Amino acid sequence: MLKKMNAKFLKEVSAVECVVAAFENDQVACVGWGDLLYSAIAKNLTLAMGIDPLFISQNSLINNWLAFGLRKDSQYTEALNYIATSYAEAGLVEKWKEDINFKYKQTGKTWISTQTQSKVFEKLTQMTLGRLNEPKPFRIENVQVSFIIFVVGVSLSSFYFFKENLNVIFKNMGY
Repeated sequence: MLKKMNAKFLKEVSAVECVVAAFENDQVACVGWGDLLYSAIAKNLTLAMGIDPLFISQNSLINNWLAFGLRKDSQYTEALNYIATSYAEAGLVEKWKEDINFKYKQTGKTWISTQTQSKVFEKLTQMTLGRLNEPKPFRIENVQVSFIIFVVGVSLSSFYFFKENLNVIFKNMGY
């Protein structure tokens, strides 16, 4: 079974080639370092911001951590541990990755726009137009009239409720 699965793998040297192959063919999947795949997609397959043409798994097979080699009993160990932990807990590393990918998407968007004759550009255009025509969720402007009718209805019903209660109270008191 593993031999059959291994035969299905497309051995690509470049992350860009793999990403483009996965975009063009539904039977192809890329296995690689997440950051490289993100940047390859952002640089080469971005036609419109906010529309990602490929899905990247959030779960990793392997976690790779950045490590610093220091002398034993170095005076910088605690400081580096504190800084690294603070950055990770504050979410700065993820923020920096998002900023880098955003920059890649901006450059990729300008580059892919010049490639109007390629099959990748045509497929991206079709995908983008399809996603732009998808139903959009309601905004407050779409339900504003319904909300006003609801508030008026609740106000009127509350008014008549209190009026009826006051009539009963005054009738019992003899007015």
